[in-house]
Amino acid sequence: MRLLLSAPGIDVNLENQQSYTALLCAAANGHTKCERLLLNIPEIDVNLAHDEGFTPLCLAAFEGRTECVYVSA
Repeated sequence: MRLLLSAPGIDVNLENQQSYTALLCAAANGHTKCERLLLNIPEIDVNLAHDEGFTPLCLAAFEGRTECVYVSA
C-alpha cells in the first residue's frame, strides 16, 4: 500500500462505483494499519462521506470496528 500511495498523481480521495474511498473501505473493514497510513497523507479528506452520509468514523462505529473508531477520532 505504501508503494501505491507514493505513486505520483495518486488521488487518495477517489471514490469507487459505490462511492467508497480508500479510507472508508479501511474503516468499514477494520483495516487499522491501512487507516493509519491513509491518515498520514496531508491530502486525505477525513470528512468525505459516502452517498448515504457515512464518514469513515461513522461507518467504523456502525460496523463495530472499535479500533478503527479510535484511530479515526
